[in-house]
Amino acid sequence: MRPGALVWASAALVACLACVARTAALPTRLEKRVFNGFLMPLTLAPYGVSVTRYDANGMLYLCGGTIISPNHVLTAGHCVYNATKQINPASAFQIGFGSMNKTKQQTVRATQVHPHPSYVVNNVVNGSFDLALLTVPTIPFGANAAQIPIYTGPIEPLQSLMAMGWGIAEPTAVALAVLRGVLVKTGTLADCKSFLPSFQTHSGPQVCTIGNLTPDRTTCGGDSGSPVVINSNGVVQLAGLNSVGLYKGKMSCGAADTAHFYTHPAYFMDFITKASGLPSSFFAAQAGKGAAGGAPPAVTTVVKNVVVLPSNMPQLPAY
Repeated sequence: MRPGALVWASAALVACLACVARTAALPTRLEKRVFNGFLMPLTLAPYGVSVTRYDANGMLYLCGGTIISPNHVLTAGHCVYNATKQINPASAFQIGFGSMNKTKQQTVRATQVHPHPSYVVNNVVNGSFDLALLTVPTIPFGANAAQIPIYTGPIEPLQSLMAMGWGIAEPTAVALAVLRGVLVKTGTLADCKSFLPSFQTHSGPQVCTIGNLTPDRTTCGGDSGSPVVINSNGVVQLAGLNSVGLYKGKMSCGAADTAHFYTHPAYFMDFITKASGLPSSFFAAQAGKGAAGGAPPAVTTVVKNVVVLPSNMPQLPAY
């Protein structure tokens, strides 16, 4: 293969972000998670949940998810399928909430699974539709559990976002059971298309970030489905779901010659409203206060500068 050409990972060009314990999630790809990130404060991401699939033999893999209503969690589509492209039963999914430490979370089991109908068609995967909605028993909202509104505004090139997850971290990282965040930055259209020619814009089905804009800091194994957020007018809002990473040359978490593609929830609002039975107005920023009035945390206004923090700093970045 010529220098600079895209390299297939695990017989595929794309790198799936699900952390697989005993069997490959759909599709089979290199695994990834937050690398050189920072520890998340207890109440910074009350909307972030873990999504674990079990079978009779125990845990198969861990993904992340996002609370968008007291009874609904968004995650990646590939997290709800098995290796033979079959949808797993709802009862196989355990959702952990209420703590940034996944060993201390409260849990519920899903009651329904709604993958996007275009993600797998005739046994063929279309990664542009990599999302699923899980219906769950009512999650009690409060300081440590709340829904997040879905961001419907524009996402521009060179925009800072915050990704997160419980997946693989750098060898020197501390507190591995605690949710980590990492600052990433959207690429230009030309850069994103150089990795994925079918990419549209950041307002399309996917949002794209480029590794060389935040070198050595990225999502890594175990982060599939976890939220990617934007700070809009002082309110954290959901801008993406961890989905796929593409590589040129070296395949490594944090490598500069990479791009990451996140499913863009706002683009799929029709699917979300149909699967949840809730109107789009329910997911707006002014409505995202949850059953117990727990609003998403207000932070500073949107800026485009990325502030990089070491992995052991439990502070809110100015992003």
